[in-house]
Amino acid sequence: MVLLFHGLGGSVDGHYLRRAAARCHALGHAVLAVNHRGAGEGAGWARRSYHSGSTPDLEAVLRFARVRFPGQLQVAVGFSISANMLLLLMGRGGAELPDRAIAVNPPVDLEACSRRLVTGFNRCYDRYFVGKVRRDVLARPGARPLARTGTLRAFDAVYTAPEGGFPSRDAYYALCSSGPHLAGIRVPTVILTALDDPFAPGGDVLQWPLPPAVHLHAEPCGGHMGYLSRNLPGYRWLDYALEHYLGQLLDNTNDRSPHGVPH
Repeated sequence: MVLLFHGLGGSVDGHYLRRAAARCHALGHAVLAVNHRGAGEGAGWARRSYHSGSTPDLEAVLRFARVRFPGQLQVAVGFSISANMLLLLMGRGGAELPDRAIAVNPPVDLEACSRRLVTGFNRCYDRYFVGKVRRDVLARPGARPLARTGTLRAFDAVYTAPEGGFPSRDAYYALCSSGPHLAGIRVPTVILTALDDPFAPGGDVLQWPLPPAVHLHAEPCGGHMGYLSRNLPGYRWLDYALEHYLGQLLDNTNDRSPHGVPH
């Protein structure tokens, strides 16, 4: 059973989620693609929003999958914000954990990521994220007027942190960054990242000690979940990498060190 969790402002209809689901299904795996609160077909239904620390939501999905599909080994795949959530859950040692995990481009240092988003060309990403999360929030039942914010940092200060029960944006970032908890991961895990990711670079992951259960694959190029092939136009190397590491995690039931993926 492969469980897929999308990035900030996305849904199960995202191109990378659809490609991953189709490939996993073609390989013979059961697939459960999950919309976070208020995302996708859930738009306008959720009374509250998800955030970088919404690990109880992940646990609820994992628990549901255990009951609905008993006896199946679970591999959770998180993209971007969901990758951070997944690593945070496993690093803290939650009550419900997957059997294997793949985290793609995780923003493990939320403070640093938020500051990068307000610089240079990254403002394009920032405006996209702010627009998406604002629309999701305003679609909620009984939504109150929302102060206009120009950056994700500002949005997190006026909405995400207080709505999530955090005393401040700084507290939210500190408590929900997975970096300080990576050493606590015991589930066989692959972290796939890119050193040139414009706001969640692999260098952030390298700041923290990694346990034997975690295999880090840091590509020099790839951007934020881009990974376009240099030699094959239109080919997504990320899709092949996910297939490779899924196979490695399932084959190495006793060996917790998956081998790298060739290019």
